[in-house]
Amino acid sequence: MACRPHKRESPFADLTGANLTASEPWKADIYPPVVQSPEQHFDEARPIASIKDLLTKIRRFENYHDPTVTLYFRGESECGWDLRPSVMRSDVAAYESELLTELVSKRPEEFNGMTTALAQWVLAQHHGLKTRFLDVTRNPLVALFHACDKTAQDEEEDGRLHVFAVPRELVKPFNSDAISIASNVARLSRRQKDALLGKQFSLGNNRIRDGNEHVQAMRALHQLIRQEKPYFEERVDPRDFYQVFVVEPQQSSERLRAQAGAFLVSAFHERFERGEILRWNGGIPVYAHYKLTISGDHRNRIQEDLQLLNVTRENLFPGLDSAAKSVADSYSNFVKFDNDGRMQAD
Repeated sequence: MACRPHKRESPFADLTGANLTASEPWKADIYPPVVQSPEQHFDEARPIASIKDLLTKIRRFENYHDPTVTLYFRGESECGWDLRPSVMRSDVAAYESELLTELVSKRPEEFNGMTTALAQWVLAQHHGLKTRFLDVTRNPLVALFHACDKTAQDEEEDGRLHVFAVPRELVKPFNSDAISIASNVARLSRRQKDALLGKQFSLGNNRIRDGNEHVQAMRALHQLIRQEKPYFEERVDPRDFYQVFVVEPQQSSERLRAQAGAFLVSAFHERFERGEILRWNGGIPVYAHYKLTISGDHRNRIQEDLQLLNVTRENLFPGLDSAAKSVADSYSNFVKFDNDGRMQAD
């Protein structure tokens, strides 16, 4: 069954098993009208100059939305970056699956006992592999720390703090079928992904679509999912391909626990701004998305206040490396050296 664009489906339409070949499902009117996105309100224009400023605006966002909406946050040390997962910001996106396979082959002992693709991707990202998972947090102070982090070349440059007001339907636990689907789509080859999502793919100089390619790609996806869920039925709803979900993974590492970590993930989308998602399909259920500016002029003062609240690099990035850097930084604040590099006496 091919899904047909621009036709309103029944709220109970069953699209499982649909063959997306020769259709453009990202344009299709396949989402029932009962599924609604939170209303998008205006962004807050005045820069954040203190923790109090941030908390005031968060309370305002909470008042905008009903209790079924959860706020997630992401901090970036510079304004102007696209909301792209790391693998989509690089030239290795076409080799996404190969990246994970090679890492697991090099360090198999690190992945022992990990029975799901999600767990493997989370561990791989933790150690620097580029993935389609975009970090967010439930804790606004963690996001504020990242927005004020001094990795920017200009310490007075403004930072960015994203706020996502996510409806309950888009927040998934680590063991949900929707997350298994997105995590395992990432393990397919580029050609299989294109066939699965209904995209065209290249064969020489020709752009072709082949219904059999879709069937084979769906079979490969089912096989991957059943490796972690033997009971999984061959009932993938293609609507799950075109949404962006928040997943709260198992808190399997100190860093995830310390940062109240979660991820935005999608099988299809390469950018996670609300407007970019709706540009593909105005009917896709999606979160409200707000962008706050963190004043570069107040960056140092905000960091000092965060330190008083124990929101520090050492606590957010537990481990010997962070502890050693924290010790070194604490001494560098009051130990002075002369021009020859010798410590000066008090």
